[in-house]
Amino acid sequence: MGGFMLYVDGEPCLTLRPDYILKLIHERCAYIDVPTLTKSQIQDKNKGNAISKGFVMFQVAWSVMQL
Repeated sequence: MGGFMLYVDGEPCLTLRPDYILKLIHERCAYIDVPTLTKSQIQDKNKGNAISKGFVMFQVAWSVMQL
């Protein structure tokens, strides 16, 4: 999903990994605005429903049986 992007002077600098974000926050090496994510914002990204998930499970099972 790309993760979080570190911007320096309004320009994208690099993509941050979770361990690197925590290191920067704890060491206060750089000023980072920690985003506030709610449960509803995270669940909004879930685009799958029961039918699509069931279809994927069927495809995986079929592939395993073919092997």
